[in-house]
Amino acid sequence: MNQNFNPQIIDDRVQKEIDYFLSDQPELKADVEYSYKIAIPDRPKAYLMIEFAKVLGVDTEKIMPFIITADMMMAAAMNDDDIIDDNDERCEKPSLWKIKGINSTIMVTGYMYGLIFSILKKYRPETNSVDFDAYQKSENLLLDYFRVMHIGQYRTTVSANSLIDFTLDNLEKLAEQKASLLFQYCSAVPAYFVNKYVKELEGFGYQLGIVRQYVSDAQDFLEVPPEYDYNKKDVSKKGARMEDFFTHQPNLILIITGKSKELSEEERKWFYNNWTKNVSEENKADITKKVVAMIAKTRAIEESKIVLKKIKEKIQLYLSVLPDEDFKENLLKWTFRSFPMD
Repeated sequence: MNQNFNPQIIDDRVQKEIDYFLSDQPELKADVEYSYKIAIPDRPKAYLMIEFAKVLGVDTEKIMPFIITADMMMAAAMNDDDIIDDNDERCEKPSLWKIKGINSTIMVTGYMYGLIFSILKKYRPETNSVDFDAYQKSENLLLDYFRVMHIGQYRTTVSANSLIDFTLDNLEKLAEQKASLLFQYCSAVPAYFVNKYVKELEGFGYQLGIVRQYVSDAQDFLEVPPEYDYNKKDVSKKGARMEDFFTHQPNLILIITGKSKELSEEERKWFYNNWTKNVSEENKADITKKVVAMIAKTRAIEESKIVLKKIKEKIQLYLSVLPDEDFKENLLKWTFRSFPMD
C-alpha cells in the first residue's frame, strides 16, 4: 500500500461540494465542515478505493464521487457514534454534540447523509453512458450499507429492548454486515468500472470489514490489567472498553463470549440480559469485572484469532486473481495490521 497517500485532493473536492450545496446556509455549512474535519484523520476506506483504482487502471477522477462520499459517510456515522458512545472528543477536538447539543448534531448528521446522495445524483451519468451500470451498482451498494447501518443502530440503540428476541446469530450477522458493506463498497467500485474481478473484490471487501471489526472489538479487551478500575474511567488501550456492551451494540468478541459453551446456561443468560438492558451507573463496575472474566474464561480473543486465520485464507484466494504481487502482499499485511495473530 502507498505510504505517501496525500488526502488533500479528497479534502479539496469535499470542500467544493460543501460550498456548492451549502453556500446559502453558513451555520449548517460550518457544522458539516467541522464534523468532516474531526472525523477524517482515520480514513482507510477512501484510501482503499484509490489503491484499487490504480491497480485496475481506473481513472481516479471517474470514481471521485464515490471516493469523497466514502469519507463523508464515515464522518456522518462518527457523529452518531459519538452520541451513542458518549464520546466527548474525536481526534483531540470536542465532538460536535458537545458543542451543539444532541438534537442539533442529529440534524447535522441527517443532512450529511442527504448531501452524500445529492452528490452522487449530481454526477450520475445518462442512462446511455458506458459507465451508467457501474455507477448504479456503486450507488446501490452504498445504499445497502446505509440501510444496514441504520437497522443496526435502531435495533441495538434506539430500541434496545428488542434485542431480547434477537439471537446472537442474528446479531453476529448484523455486526458483520454493518462492518463490511462500506469496505465492500470501496473495494468493489473500481472493479465495477472495469467490469473485472467483481466477485473477487466484493468478497475481499466484505471479509476485510469482518477482519477490521474483529480487530477493533478485540482491542477493547486485548490487555486488561489486574488493577483495572472501571470507576476511574480507565479506557486506555490497556483497559476494558465497555461502550458496546452498555449501549447494546454489536461486538464480535462479546458475541463469541455469549455463544461460548464454556459458560453455563445461567452465565449466558446473565451475560445476554445485561447486554440487552439499560444498567445503572452504580452497577457498571461490577458488571465490567464479570464481563472481563467471562471473556477470559471463554478465551474469546484466542477464538477470534482462529476465525481470522480462516478469513485470511479466503482473502488470499480473492486476491490471487490480481496482477500486482507487491500490492497483494502489502494489502494482506495492511488488512491484518494492529493485531497479534500468533
